[in-house]
Amino acid sequence: MTGAQGHPGWVDNHPTSLKFLAASQVCCNPSGVAKLRPTIREETDSNTTAIQEKSRNVDNTEEDMPDADIVIPEKVSRDDSSSGAHTIKADPSISFSAAQLNSENGSYDIHEGICLSQNIADFLLATLCRNHPLKANQQFLTIFNNLERCKITTANLRGTKAADISLSSLMKHNLKSIDIRDCENISSKAWEHICNWGTYLTSLAVDKNVMLNVERGLLELNMRNLLSLTMHHVTMPNNYFSTLFNKSNFKNLSYLDLSGCGFLEDISFLANYNLSNLTLYNCNFNSGWIKSICKIKTLRKLDISRCKTKLVTYTDPELKLCELIQSLPNLCYLDISGTNLTGELTPTKVNDEETGSDGITDIAPLACRVFRPLDVLGLCHTSTDACKWNNIPAIKVMGDASEEQILNTVELQMVYREQVTSALNELFHQFRYDRVNNVEKALRLIFSAMSRYHYDESIQISGSASLFYIMRAEAEARHPVHPAARQQMITLMINAMERFPKDNILMRNGCLTISQLKVPQQVLFEYERLVKLLLNLIRRRGNYQPALSDQQHNMCDFVCRISIYLLNSLACQVEGPHKLLVGDLGAVETMLGLIREKLGNGTHDDILELAWSVMWNVTDETPANCRRFLDGDGMEYFSNCLTAFSEHEDLLRNMMGLLGNVAEVDTLRPRLMTTPLISTFTSLLKSESGGIEVSYNAAGVLSHIASDGPDAWSIEAPTRASVLSALTDAISQWNITVRRNINYRSFEPILRLVSIQHTPQCQHWAAWGLANLTRVYPDKYCSLVVDEGGLEILEGVLSQKPDISYIAMLVQRVIDHCKHYQRDGNLLAMYTK
Repeated sequence: MTGAQGHPGWVDNHPTSLKFLAASQVCCNPSGVAKLRPTIREETDSNTTAIQEKSRNVDNTEEDMPDADIVIPEKVSRDDSSSGAHTIKADPSISFSAAQLNSENGSYDIHEGICLSQNIADFLLATLCRNHPLKANQQFLTIFNNLERCKITTANLRGTKAADISLSSLMKHNLKSIDIRDCENISSKAWEHICNWGTYLTSLAVDKNVMLNVERGLLELNMRNLLSLTMHHVTMPNNYFSTLFNKSNFKNLSYLDLSGCGFLEDISFLANYNLSNLTLYNCNFNSGWIKSICKIKTLRKLDISRCKTKLVTYTDPELKLCELIQSLPNLCYLDISGTNLTGELTPTKVNDEETGSDGITDIAPLACRVFRPLDVLGLCHTSTDACKWNNIPAIKVMGDASEEQILNTVELQMVYREQVTSALNELFHQFRYDRVNNVEKALRLIFSAMSRYHYDESIQISGSASLFYIMRAEAEARHPVHPAARQQMITLMINAMERFPKDNILMRNGCLTISQLKVPQQVLFEYERLVKLLLNLIRRRGNYQPALSDQQHNMCDFVCRISIYLLNSLACQVEGPHKLLVGDLGAVETMLGLIREKLGNGTHDDILELAWSVMWNVTDETPANCRRFLDGDGMEYFSNCLTAFSEHEDLLRNMMGLLGNVAEVDTLRPRLMTTPLISTFTSLLKSESGGIEVSYNAAGVLSHIASDGPDAWSIEAPTRASVLSALTDAISQWNITVRRNINYRSFEPILRLVSIQHTPQCQHWAAWGLANLTRVYPDKYCSLVVDEGGLEILEGVLSQKPDISYIAMLVQRVIDHCKHYQRDGNLLAMYTK
């Protein structure tokens, strides 16, 4: 049936929708989920409200357009030089088209005669690594090999697929900044490239993969320009650290981060540098560590914090903190999270001799900073929960005692993955209980964390859980989300789900978050990626896997359900090209596979009904998808489902709606002309399932088949005359005022049938359908008739004076409905006595 949408949720109390939502309530509350993997836990009926509300609004919402505040890059400008080369100065999106594939070795290079300016080349690489990290591999990074056609200064390759050979080429640009942490394809060979080509570096960030088994002789570096050095989780003998920092030329080093570098027996080398920023997160020291740090009088930022799983207890903690704070006069940022350095709660009054002012602090060792508070103080999971104390001498406090503290932690600890993960978990609980006021800042920080740590599964899970509550608040009109932010959220969510498709918690969080959107309107800019993702989720989880536990199976089952639901929403309210795309990506074959599985184990459930509903939608006015259905033995599955599950009216409605779409395609109708199928359609004319929907759809199929004329009726039984008689009897039983579970986008096929003079029964069905829909839903369908030239067609039918009076009566009623609605905006004058 052209435009008939088998969408469970168009009608609020539709049984399929309610069964789906009931299942979601069970799957949204799994037991035994680790605390560090936050999952969306729904209250009694919040999913029902959100998804039904989305269903009510989907028909009236226009596609989100990029906001005017978004900065659009300038178009390409070219400088013509004497050499004939063109330098691309702007619009990095166009710069991608400057690359070409080398068919000989599968690598990329820049088109002859085109050069990328430094700022564009840097932006292009940064955009590639940030937004498409999986594509930032050895093959694609060869774009930057040609030093004559592009020049880069910064290479943040963290978490990408870059390899040693990629780094070798990039280092020849005399880079100023490079970050190669968390790159699984980069090894200790990278350190050799850094030694050979790193003279101009001002910033270097490496991890254990780069430093694994590096020879001691390679640790004497000449990097006099180096300002910032980050070495994460590097474990080397202590004399190796001494060699690196005592014999290398780091004379300008001001930023040093040795997070996670294990036991640092001797850190006296720190005094060799005028450091302003020192990070020793999750590091262990010998007893003399405090003296070594206190010698760095230039320190402004000091981080000696520990993560939640590696808490540390020092002896004489108050004395140590007091010595630190008094020895470092320039200190403005101090993080002592995960330690006991604050000591016990000790309210201490302080008097300022110069002003005579009185002050108080609950952290006694910080009494000297009461009137000169620290800019930032980190107090996450300290042994005494110091972040919950009232009098803390700091402008910003990192902790978990309030929304402000949690947001401070995410923002200021963004460079530390473990801390960000922990803080995002705390933020999730704030959102869950609706305690977040600064949603804009929270959203920005979540985006930043998910983008920075796109390769970290835990952070993607934590972020996605909070995003669900943010989008639910928007769906419930409690807090608006900027369209540009919404689009960024959708892209980040799809990125995460594509990267970790086997994680059921992330898949569930992502699908539930997307379900809060107005689908498909708000996701059209990522339509193809989302369809591909959902189809992959359905294929992975659609079939029963005996090896899984009951909890794992329930989770897979839920992900499959909501994925099909979203796919069905994506196929609704879109035009032919989008429906064709869904078919091209394998939706029909995937749904038929699900149906085959359900038939094999004799299971009727909402997945089976949704699979037919998806195919109903994707075949709407899309002959290619109708053909895919028939070529995939769809009619066999129809007959088998009809036999096995004939008592399920919603399933019958969905199946007959799909066959109505197939019957509209004149080249496919002969494939429906078989004795078993025509007999089945004729018997369904008497069905009372789903109100009149099954009977109505069966009548529509037969009307389209009969419209081809007597010569096209190629079977002996049942006879054409008997079928047309049954068709007339069925239509005469329908109530013209009955409300419908159906949605038309076009009346073109019905208007074609109403003009069929050789078979009045076709006209009868078409005229009845138009009369019913324009009376019951005049706001929607009267204008549709007028817009598609229906009044002229109907008046033409009347001018030919149909032989059967009730056809003329129905046609006239449709015309009257449309004209009254055009004049009055309603039909009250026709039906009010």
